Amino acid sequence: MVTPVTYKSLWIQILLISIIGYGGGAAVIPLFHKVFVEEKKWFNEEDFQNILTVSNTLPGPIQTKIAGYIGYKTKGLIGLILSVITIISPSLLLMLLFFETIKSFQYEPWVNGAISGIYPVITVMMGLLVFQFAVRSIKKIQWKSLIVILLIDLFALYLLQIHPAWLIIITIVTSFLYRFKESFRFSIILTFILIIYVIQTYVSINFMSFNMTNIDSLSESLKLIFAFIIPGSIGYGGGPGSLSLISYEVVEHFNLVSTSDFGLAVAIQSALPGVTATKLAGTIGFQVFGIAGLLLSILAYVLPSLTLMIILLNLLNKYKNHPVVNLMTSLLTPIIMLLLFNLVLNFYALSIFNQGYFIALLFMISAFLVIKVLKVHPFFVIILFMTLGGIISL
Repeated sequence: MVTPVTYKSLWIQILLISIIGYGGGAAVIPLFHKVFVEEKKWFNEEDFQNILTVSNTLPGPIQTKIAGYIGYKTKGLIGLILSVITIISPSLLLMLLFFETIKSFQYEPWVNGAISGIYPVITVMMGLLVFQFAVRSIKKIQWKSLIVILLIDLFALYLLQIHPAWLIIITIVTSFLYRFKESFRFSIILTFILIIYVIQTYVSINFMSFNMTNIDSLSESLKLIFAFIIPGSIGYGGGPGSLSLISYEVVEHFNLVSTSDFGLAVAIQSALPGVTATKLAGTIGFQVFGIAGLLLSILAYVLPSLTLMIILLNLLNKYKNHPVVNLMTSLLTPIIMLLLFNLVLNFYALSIFNQGYFIALLFMISAFLVIKVLKVHPFFVIILFMTLGGIISL
């Protein structure tokens, strides 16, 4: 029996998923299915498959896209707004509370030690993500091909200094051109998507290509918008895949936050449920420009992919296994691997700087064993190493 859709029931179900949704977007997909297909019966299996197909085809946070589309499909624009706010708010409020509490005591020696204890854990967690991306790539393409692609991406990113956003756009276009003849109809649709991406990315990167004097002259609000609109537009790979892009924009390009503050934010969000990258966007936006910054960052990050999802859901569903999509995903994964690996190196250097080689390496090895061998949840691992770091600093 189908349960009637009301704003209250929609809010309650999304809220529950937000509170208990540990593990990122992919981990909460079964929760969405259980609630909205099996229990509420607001969607059938085919509907849910369509939602998953498009949410995985488009960039951006999968958890927010699914919640937003469910709200839109059941209760229109108000339902979309209600669902997106509800899926984001609980974990974001908790994160802001923890972040502000820790920052207010940051000059206490034991607090510095506790924060330093987080960095080796983040280094290990990021390293494991790089490994997972590598395994995923090898399953799709041969390891020799992966090495060649990695070398090309490495050359483009670090020697030619091509912006990651442009490299991703180039990769998508390459996939499109290589498979163009296999489906003219799909090519027309993909061309439309690419035009939107290129215009959006071009406008954003034009601001990023200014010299540092011009960048500094931008208002904080504009910096936030342009720093988050690109990760939201081309951030394939879910929250982990977007972390590297967000770090690139907010730390290196716009200098909105320091590496240490970004690392602290990454650590805290890992211990909380909810949408990984959206929590980061809200927290960084709040640090830079208060409540207005929080709202601007989240809107810039969420709106591009969510809008595309609503427009193109029915169109792209039939092309989920199209060779262009498969090739595009295979070529994009190595780029995300390199960006994540660069993030690993940054946190590794930060760990060594704060704790010294011996303590930092000891923490990293211990964190790896606790996470990978003992299978302890990241929340407890971070609490453990924060405590150890604080004790050692006394």
